[in-house]
Amino acid sequence: MPRNDKILVSVEREEDGFYNNILGEHRWGTFLKKCSKDNESRLSTIFYSTYGHDRDVQRHGWRQKWIESSWFDDDYSASFVQPYPKPTYTSNVPEICRPIPAPRRDGTNPIVGTTEWIVTTEPRGPPPGAPASSRSDSKKKKKKNVGKLGSLTYV
Repeated sequence: MPRNDKILVSVEREEDGFYNNILGEHRWGTFLKKCSKDNESRLSTIFYSTYGHDRDVQRHGWRQKWIESSWFDDDYSASFVQPYPKPTYTSNVPEICRPIPAPRRDGTNPIVGTTEWIVTTEPRGPPPGAPASSRSDSKKKKKKNVGKLGSLTYV
């Protein structure tokens, strides 16, 4: 008998922010084509975990099980509504998860971590009124591995 009703899924980080688009609450009645009346009100939630590495997960008693392609039939996507509906924001966060950044009510700025946010926060040169550099960009010393811890990018 499992100790809780949660599943942790380890996925590779992607640069395009895809996983930020699936964070939140997924109501079964909105994404399943043939959803029984009993399951229409059920929901699943997707969050980022507070665990940083596989070993942290194992230390806390989680069992590792590899996903097998045989679990899915050739046309498993036929069971889901296309396009998949956008999940809704939720603040009901389990203790092993990080909260989802709250959406802005005025809608002026993109949600932190989304592709739009990453594009708008990339450096675009010196701010207006900043003093001009005395050295050319090619002669500036560049720091190695800025924003990296070992080979992993940290957030």
